Amino acid sequence: MAEDADGDTLTFSIQSAPAWATLDPATGALTGTPTNADVGTTSGILISVSDGNNPAVSLPAFDLTVNNVNDAPT
Repeated sequence: MAEDADGDTLTFSIQSAPAWATLDPATGALTGTPTNADVGTTSGILISVSDGNNPAVSLPAFDLTVNNVNDAPT
């Protein structure tokens, strides 16, 4: 959760997001549903927030891994 002491509107942004993920700029919620084609790791994801008046503040960069599970037999 992010707050602004002055009550300014906050805007979230993301760098290096996986193609299947979406960041809500109003809430900072990262959502999405990866497919089997997305198995692997996306590195260096960076989420930032700004009030438009001061420099943006960022979470530490993180990696997101999609594991390959429960494939149907062929």
